[in-house]
Amino acid sequence: MIYTHWFPASSPPVRAGVYERKYPLGKMELVRFSYWDGKRWYVAGHTPEIAETEYKNQEIAPRQKLPWRGLLKEDV
Repeated sequence: MIYTHWFPASSPPVRAGVYERKYPLGKMELVRFSYWDGKRWYVAGHTPEIAETEYKNQEIAPRQKLPWRGLLKEDV
């Protein structure tokens, strides 16, 4: 996949859809896919498909303020 640059948590995405988010994990960071509906984030998953399922299940993410980046397209 090709991605945008990282955006700060204070700048939410303009469009609804699946994005990657950085979760702090001690001294490391965990990157997962999460769905943004225009107002809030939903529970993250290992794949964009899991992120969309969590959105359909209405599983709202407990952490709303995290850095994120967009997915531009898949590699060919």
